Amino acid sequence: MANCVNIPEFIEPDCGFETGRIVAIAFINKRIHSTIYANPSNNALWVDGSYAADLFIFKSVRGTYDGGSPIEVAGVGDQDSRVINADRNMEVSIQGVKSNESFFDELVKSPDYMVAYVVGGDYQTLFINNKRISVFGGAPVEEGLDSEMVWKVKIKWKDIKNPKSSNVPAVFTT
Repeated sequence: MANCVNIPEFIEPDCGFETGRIVAIAFINKRIHSTIYANPSNNALWVDGSYAADLFIFKSVRGTYDGGSPIEVAGVGDQDSRVINADRNMEVSIQGVKSNESFFDELVKSPDYMVAYVVGGDYQTLFINNKRISVFGGAPVEEGLDSEMVWKVKIKWKDIKNPKSSNVPAVFTT
């Protein structure tokens, strides 16, 4: 049997650590996704006016991504189990509750979007997935007068591959 695995060299980070927190997010329609996915750091693709109806960018959010959870099946031979896929979950908070319920009401019905997200402060990285997502957005209301209403957006997809990383295009930082 041929060896199907080709593990590349591990690349050490340029600085001491890579900070967390999702700070920006984009929903990308399948019609334009492959073009952006091929060169995600190309700012011209993100600001192309002909893509405006298929691309929704939120430049100031906060959120988390769970890194994925393996989906395992029984192994073969002396292998106990093997990973065949992964469940991936993200949750972000987006400001702008008033008059935006129809945005999430419609996005939740669409099977045609993928996600890109920016993490970190000074050492930012863009990640982009290559599978369609499911999205649910709701605006919970807390009891306290000193609380803030935001959209709590849950994003899920299945993919054995991790999201692709790249440099952050300027559209997310300007």
